[in-house]
Amino acid sequence: MRRITDVLGYTFASPDLLTQALTHPSAIRASVTKSFERLEFLGDRALGLSVAHILYIHFPNEAEGPLAKRLASLCSKGQLVKIAHLWQVADHIIAPGLQKGADNVLADTVESILGAVFLDGGIEPIFQIVKKFWTPYLLTDSSQADAKSQLQMWLQAKGLEMPVYTLLGKEGPDHAPLFRVQVLGKGLTAISQAATKKEAEQLAAKFLLAQLESPL
Repeated sequence: MRRITDVLGYTFASPDLLTQALTHPSAIRASVTKSFERLEFLGDRALGLSVAHILYIHFPNEAEGPLAKRLASLCSKGQLVKIAHLWQVADHIIAPGLQKGADNVLADTVESILGAVFLDGGIEPIFQIVKKFWTPYLLTDSSQADAKSQLQMWLQAKGLEMPVYTLLGKEGPDHAPLFRVQVLGKGLTAISQAATKKEAEQLAAKFLLAQLESPL
């Protein structure tokens, strides 16, 4: 669980909330109230509010309809699964005998973690986590598909040094590796992980671009 808090950049005042957030209902015999289901309910709403706020700021001239479509995409199960892999939540889910890598389980756990953070610290840490991990996925149009090139051009345009990528480590078995990469640029840093080094670098570049371009 320490790895998750490190990735989130958030320290729980009540660590038991994180334990509950990682406890699948299948692991509970006496009372499902101690599983992550209630936290998942809360985290879903906190995520929606935070993403809506970010969209409202990033797209000041966009109408409600397009904003709603973006919101649905960014809060979808597919998006939550991507975040789950970034956070490596499958390594920490408490569910004996369950397929912890199933998409439904991963998506639900991400929402439950957000719910735990909300109960522990309120909406501000939720907003900061969502800003950090969801904002890069706003950059989805084809002109920004190559995030590494976009980052390089952004820095060049401002007369700054080129980004520096560092492979921090490789984990997992040979058939399912996970590469962890860090990128540095303009005194800022971003870290990401993916199934290939190239994908990890692209995602890290997206995260750094989001920091550099964020109006928040």
